[in-house]
Amino acid sequence: MNKLRYYITKLLQPISHELPFYIIFTLFTSLPGIILFLFQNGNVPLVILIRRVLTLLCMPAFLAYLFSFILYRTKSILLRTFFYGFSILLFTFNIYLIWQFGTMISPWILLLLFETNSREAIEFIQQNLFSASFLCTCLIFVFVCLLVLLAEKRTHSVRCKDLLLICTIPFHIIGFYLTILLFFSLTIRDQYKLEMWYGGHGQYSTMNTFGNLIYSINHLIIAGKENQIAIRNSINASKEYVEYKGEDSLNIILIIGESYNKYHASIYGYSLPTTPNMEKEQSMGNLFVFTDAISPYNITSLAMKNMISTNSLSKGEVWYEKPAFPIFFKKAGFCVFFWDNQKPSSDTSFYDFSLGSYLYNSQTISLTYSQFNDKTYPYDHLLFQSFVREAKMDKLNLCIFHLMGQHSAAGKRFPHNKDYQHFHSHDVKRSDLSEQERQNIADYDNATFYNDQVIASVIDYFRSQNSVIIYLSDHGEEVYDYRHFLGRSHELNKSPNAIKYQYDIPMMIWFSEQYKKNHPDIVKAVRHNATLHFESDNLPFLLFSLAQI
Repeated sequence: MNKLRYYITKLLQPISHELPFYIIFTLFTSLPGIILFLFQNGNVPLVILIRRVLTLLCMPAFLAYLFSFILYRTKSILLRTFFYGFSILLFTFNIYLIWQFGTMISPWILLLLFETNSREAIEFIQQNLFSASFLCTCLIFVFVCLLVLLAEKRTHSVRCKDLLLICTIPFHIIGFYLTILLFFSLTIRDQYKLEMWYGGHGQYSTMNTFGNLIYSINHLIIAGKENQIAIRNSINASKEYVEYKGEDSLNIILIIGESYNKYHASIYGYSLPTTPNMEKEQSMGNLFVFTDAISPYNITSLAMKNMISTNSLSKGEVWYEKPAFPIFFKKAGFCVFFWDNQKPSSDTSFYDFSLGSYLYNSQTISLTYSQFNDKTYPYDHLLFQSFVREAKMDKLNLCIFHLMGQHSAAGKRFPHNKDYQHFHSHDVKRSDLSEQERQNIADYDNATFYNDQVIASVIDYFRSQNSVIIYLSDHGEEVYDYRHFLGRSHELNKSPNAIKYQYDIPMMIWFSEQYKKNHPDIVKAVRHNATLHFESDNLPFLLFSLAQI
């Protein structure tokens, strides 16, 4: 027992000798992540808050121990200055970003830094030099430096109780695991594997300033390589000849939903009436429902990239090897409109960066779209209303709407009034679920009902014209369908049920009376093929057929 205590004491000796450094480094590395979590989750339950804070402390505590060990063994003033300087700069920069933009360092921020020229840098400094956030950050920086100087005045060892030091061991063990996990991510060379890594336990390695910086740089490098190939292919495609064989006026409308569990749609047999408008259009012979459509990914960015790109996964083609399909519509004489309610900005997540850096690349955006929305909206019907007000349509139009749909926290995806609070927890007949879980299902069903209303609004707007509307979702979502789980999982070996609910997607095609009259052969083909297997990465070829390009 004495021997064990001796080894533990020796193992933790760097902390007792470098206690000021250990505490300050741990705080500097973890505090921005904790602040951001509190900023984004104001009403989180206390138990979840404590658990998240403890998790956020693990990797910083291990790194602090690692660097304390190096300082304890080397006694290097140069290394001490570097460790302090690096952690202070990272801390203050992240605090400024959270204050000013609501984000820590992200791939977007790094991209902006790398693409900023000297003139833009000078203008930014001039605009922000005397802003409240910048001045306060400077004060924080000065305060932190003074704190370090005061702490380091104690050059002798700080005696600690053994029990207090032993309490740090679980943090170091978990932190060691998270650090290994982070450096494993550096071996990943494509965005799909990186995002699968992040969607699993990897995200816990990025909730501190050090891990966040490493991951952001790696993500930017990988995305940059793939995007450059995609951009080059799209630019080359814009020089190709494209032939349109259709009539003088035509509207092709693509509506891309989000996180849509088709088994919660009454048009697919769900017990609650969540899709009355679609069922009405189906009974009128205007709408055809595809019964075997799937998404190749349960991640929005990758599902969207493969829908927008003209690759085919079944042929072994990856998304960045082929150009984006809107370019061909634009070359054929169509006005291309992209109204995106998930349009990313500089304060977005890693997933949003991965997609946004492709959809809104400065080199291809003018080749791809005629017009796109400037801002996003809390509800999808407001997005469509902005399209009606702002879009300058012509005779040939491709209109793409990317909705928020039933995105996570489905209770926030519909207006909370009597028109859309259609279902309640007592409507969900599931005795195996808690009251809160039943309410979560009711919220999801209300979001599905609201989504049905949004689609109906789009149909009504284009009903009197020569129009065809395609609706499909980026991926599915679990909604307590067979287990106590809400959302999507990222384990490598999914169960058949997980695959069913996360990858099966709703898909429908609606025709106006004029389009049905002009193209009875296409309508007949859609009716005949609606029961066949369809994968969403082949969407562009369906659109080309419907538009006769």
